[in-house]
Amino acid sequence: MTRVVLLGASVLAAGCSLGDEQAPMQNATPWHPHTVDAGAAAVDAGGQGDAGSAVAPGLDAGGGPGPQEASSTSGPDVEVPSLGPAALVAAGHEHSCAVTRAGAAVCWGANGSGQLGNGSNADSAVPVPVSGLGAGVAAISAGADHTCALVAVDGGTSVQCWGRNDHGQLGDGTTTDRSVAVSIVGLPTGATVIAAGALHTCAVAGGSAWCWGDGSDGQLGNGAAQDASTPVAVSGLSGVRTVAAGGAHTCAVTLSGSVSCWGLGSSGQLGVGSTTGSPSPVAIASLGAPAAVVSAGNATTCALTAVGAKCWGYGQFGQLGDGATADSPVPVDVMALPTSAPAVAAGGEHTCALDPGGGVWCWGEDESGQLGDDGAADSPVPVQVLGIASGAGAIAAGTAHTCTVDGAGGVRCWGWNVSGQLGNGTTTDSATAVVVAGF
Repeated sequence: MTRVVLLGASVLAAGCSLGDEQAPMQNATPWHPHTVDAGAAAVDAGGQGDAGSAVAPGLDAGGGPGPQEASSTSGPDVEVPSLGPAALVAAGHEHSCAVTRAGAAVCWGANGSGQLGNGSNADSAVPVPVSGLGAGVAAISAGADHTCALVAVDGGTSVQCWGRNDHGQLGDGTTTDRSVAVSIVGLPTGATVIAAGALHTCAVAGGSAWCWGDGSDGQLGNGAAQDASTPVAVSGLSGVRTVAAGGAHTCAVTLSGSVSCWGLGSSGQLGVGSTTGSPSPVAIASLGAPAAVVSAGNATTCALTAVGAKCWGYGQFGQLGDGATADSPVPVDVMALPTSAPAVAAGGEHTCALDPGGGVWCWGEDESGQLGDDGAADSPVPVQVLGIASGAGAIAAGTAHTCTVDGAGGVRCWGWNVSGQLGNGTTTDSATAVVVAGF
């Protein structure tokens, strides 16, 4: 079936897929949830960061044995040049991206808005190089139909974005889609974090959070409810460590471990005990312990704290992981996950996490196989992804697909594949992990 994820109150809804079911929101806009923190010690819906560093984590650059043919586990025979081992992965609405250990960016899947960044608008079911970024990519984040990256330049970092731009989410001062990367206008130098949401984008620079794009639900955090095609400062926050951009809400973690959220709150995704939205940050008082990282999904939010993983917001598919299928406006404990889980990724209507040994666990909606357990039944508690009991080092959850990077730099994805976002040369959904060609 065709899947559309709704964006909240006038934009993305708390985890809706339009089809057999409809979640409690309006406005059909495809969405994503994902953010990669290049400087945080833990992972935020994408890659595992190296503390204090804006360089993509991983070992020294590794090569491959030359052109590869996708194996039977990765679809038909499709020759793809060896890309070398991956370090990071990102998952959007119908596209995915990765950064290699050598610092190159590649993307695959839907490309109608230029979100693959290769100068075209043609979909690709296998990875294609992102044009113009070179080999200094330190982090990457996939939005609904746009993508952004942190690129190391001259001892600092530059933020580059490409793809859909109808709300100014590329940050270049226009609302023109771009199929090649453009630089953000007016963002302070030294950005350390980039986070692409559904139709907006945020970054951390100089200890402050900055956002741009769709602001109709207050998700830019500057006290207004209007779009901005260049970065605006999030009000009232300092010492920001990381930021996560979701469907129509945004959250940040400070150096002290406190979490604040802003934007659409109709499903409780701000975590402050109500379903009222806010155009400026509001602090979450009930986490129970400082947070290391936060991940914002469609209308679900999760954080990793010293006392375990917590989730809040839209929970009708079980994506809060607390054994229930109900929304919660305050953080609830995710069941059966180790307290030392190193990564969490909130997707459209599902959530995934890594355990300390690199095993992958997912919960929530499973209509397209995005839980990776070879089933189609939703689960309100974590289930283990088949075939990945250990070794995973990064995790990313898209609208209805999931991707991970293993210890050797291989990339595997599962779930919805209508546009080739699993990267295995097909457009067939898979309820188990398939190998992304080239890695």
